[in-house]
Amino acid sequence: METNLLRSRFHTLTWLIAIVWASWTQILSAQEEISFDIETWLNFSSRAERVVTNQAASDEAFLNLQSQLVVWKNAAQSQLQPTQAEIARITGRIEALAGSNQEEEEQSRLNRLLDELNGNLSDAEIRLGLITDVQQVTNGLIDEINNILATRSRDRLYSIGPSPLNPAHWQETVLFFGSFFSNVFVDLSHSLGSQAQRTQAWQNIGVTLLFLASSIFIMFFGRQVVNKTILPLLDQNAPRTKPLLESFISVFNTLILPLASLYLFYWAIISTGFIYSQSLILVDALLSLGVVVLSVNWLAREVYHLIVSNSAEQKPQVWQRQIFNMSLIIGWILGLDVFFNEFVNYQGSLPQVDVILSYIVILLGGIFLFRVARILSTNIPKLPNKDDKRSPLGILISLLARVSIIVSVLAIGFGTAGFTVGANTILMATLATLLVIAGYWFAMNVFIKFYFAICQITESEILRSWSGPFIIVIGLINTMLFAILLLYSWGYSYEEIALFWNSAIQGVEVGGQLISLEVVWVFLLVIVVGYLLTRISRVILNQYVLPYTKMDLGLQSSTLKIVSYIGLGITLVVAVSLAGIDLTNLAIVIGALSVGIGFGLQEVVSNFISGLILLFERPVKEGDWIEVGSTSGTVRKISVRSTTIETFDRAEVVVPNKDLMAQAVKNWTLGTRIGRIIIPVGVAYGSDVGQVQEILLQIAKEHPAVADDPAPSVAFMRFGADALEFDIRAILTDVNFMISARSEINFNIAKRFEEEGIEIPFSQRDIWLRNDHINIRTMS
Repeated sequence: METNLLRSRFHTLTWLIAIVWASWTQILSAQEEISFDIETWLNFSSRAERVVTNQAASDEAFLNLQSQLVVWKNAAQSQLQPTQAEIARITGRIEALAGSNQEEEEQSRLNRLLDELNGNLSDAEIRLGLITDVQQVTNGLIDEINNILATRSRDRLYSIGPSPLNPAHWQETVLFFGSFFSNVFVDLSHSLGSQAQRTQAWQNIGVTLLFLASSIFIMFFGRQVVNKTILPLLDQNAPRTKPLLESFISVFNTLILPLASLYLFYWAIISTGFIYSQSLILVDALLSLGVVVLSVNWLAREVYHLIVSNSAEQKPQVWQRQIFNMSLIIGWILGLDVFFNEFVNYQGSLPQVDVILSYIVILLGGIFLFRVARILSTNIPKLPNKDDKRSPLGILISLLARVSIIVSVLAIGFGTAGFTVGANTILMATLATLLVIAGYWFAMNVFIKFYFAICQITESEILRSWSGPFIIVIGLINTMLFAILLLYSWGYSYEEIALFWNSAIQGVEVGGQLISLEVVWVFLLVIVVGYLLTRISRVILNQYVLPYTKMDLGLQSSTLKIVSYIGLGITLVVAVSLAGIDLTNLAIVIGALSVGIGFGLQEVVSNFISGLILLFERPVKEGDWIEVGSTSGTVRKISVRSTTIETFDRAEVVVPNKDLMAQAVKNWTLGTRIGRIIIPVGVAYGSDVGQVQEILLQIAKEHPAVADDPAPSVAFMRFGADALEFDIRAILTDVNFMISARSEINFNIAKRFEEEGIEIPFSQRDIWLRNDHINIRTMS
């Protein structure tokens, strides 16, 4: 009973745990499960080859044989490297001892040692040959079994059965269920009438009442008890963690409690002892139906609430509510499919009955899938998009909606034509795929919100700085787990998924380098840990070390960037080393391509080296006001490739670092912010130059941005074509205020000159027009 329940399509969590556990168990205990010797291997391999050659075994038998082949393959793989190392060690000793000349007695002992080493070498070489044979034969047999199973699956998928449009088949289905429920009634009557059964039920009355009372209590009062007992405690003792714990309580109330109530009610019925044979089939099928309906409806409800909470309106739209309601109906359709499958697995039925049951699911599932897909394809493009661009999630949903429309139409069409097996498989796999994708998106959102809630509760800046690596790691783990669920939803068996998992763990050899799941995870783990340690080092330096030094802000920023580059470089080297990645072949390839890469990336390399020089020598630092070429502005960011300058027009100009090293750069604030300003002033001929000098000098001294030492000065520069030209030369305490200081001084000059009657001239020109008869003089 439990074995068949485990085969239910949606008991995927148990399957997932079993897959991972069984794969690791096979790898770690392969040596203990089999006797790795020639005789045992020859007997097993000959028997396996006969089974594969005859192709008469069932699918389950082939999958079991495939699992045994995987065990042999793992055992051989685990002994390959130790055996090779043993052969190399023995060979080295033999070579070292073979060339030595000793006295007769010593030579005799040496010869005995050499004979022993040669014997050990022979045994090791035989074992290596056995390992090679096991690897070759198991790989070949596993591939043949995969081909046989794929052919059978394809034949079932394309097989045509009785037509579901034949009324006689519907009549046979009704008669089948009538006969079945009649047998259930007979079984129950026989059980209730049996003195032995009643005695057993009376003996189990305590357990039965306990299960039944617990089920009823959880069903009707469980949520109220949790809300009235736990939530007040959160208000008193953990107000900051209440929003986080409320989400877990919600899952507990809406999923765990209903499932617990369902299973307790099931165990209460079973414990009576009245349920067996046909009635047991019905109870097991109803349990599977309830588990699927509760699980799918819970997921649909959670995803619906998440979508509504993330929307701008914070309230559901009509089409969203429609999809939610139809998702609940699809949950019942999936449960109905599992319910019918339990009947087929336990009871067995006529082919025409199987066709009718499958066709009912195909028809209902196709109709509601088509309706949901139509609503999505119509409303998703109407959602507001940022910058008139559709989000990747919106594009994915639109694509899935179009595919679902095609699948629903084809499933109903092929099912009506008699291809019920293929139509049911594709339709149920599509519905399961949509559930897996919805579950993946929901899980990612839950994990991310959970993490940021912890960051908010702890008020830790370090945890916030880890958000990027955390999302990447959770995304990888989530993707791997839901990929396994996706494979299972498409009909892959436990043994097949375990084989995929085992192959990923064992790895494949690419260019002489073994790429396995272990290598990938070690590499990613070291990268993430190194990145986190680098970020922690930056935070510690930035908050607890550098502020207490005499470094200026620019040097502190450069120090933090250098620490980041060094930390990431060390992390990459350590990750490659610990993952066991051999870079010899890669080094050869890089050496061969280095000339071409050098020419192609010389600008990038030049900018990189220039960026390092800028960080170390610091001729330019963040916050400096610089002029390079025609660009003038404040340095906002210095990276290893380029420097970002914000102009006074608030435009950001990205300047390659090479240009900062190759061109002359005027840095107004390199050593100090003190700088000189020169303001030219012109007055009309005939003005009192002494008075002009006195006024200009007074205006300059009174301005707050002008330094007292050295004091400002006024120079009479030249007799211009239109004016007497003066220069105000003043030292500003901060050149960043040069433009505002110039403007204010000019305003004051204009005001004082107007008060003193000093004229500021403008250019005048005499224009002569000449011809042979008339001379006209025009002055303007």
